[in-house]
Amino acid sequence: MINQAYKSRALGLAEQQGELANSPAEKGSDGKPLLCAAACLAYVAIENVDGKECADKFAHTLVNKGDKNKVVNIFRRFGWGEKFCEMVMIDNDRTPRNSRINVFKNNLGSAI
Repeated sequence: MINQAYKSRALGLAEQQGELANSPAEKGSDGKPLLCAAACLAYVAIENVDGKECADKFAHTLVNKGDKNKVVNIFRRFGWGEKFCEMVMIDNDRTPRNSRINVFKNNLGSAI
């Protein structure tokens, strides 16, 4: 469904952030966008196709608007599906914050 390069880069982004936000995103303590698991996947897909500037704009829009539909639309655009996006967001948000990256990593290796 999602290619391995996107999975690896999304996990790398999550690890670089140090934690995963509640869906879709929050402003981090450093003022930078802090993305949820689904938004990390969407970000790397946008970055790959449209460039870093577009991906960064997407991340800032998520923080400012808090619109989960923007993430859903990216999943649709890449053929990943709305239901799948919702599943990733629900799994992210129900997982305790300190365990989210590990759960995301495990999910990337299996269902995603």
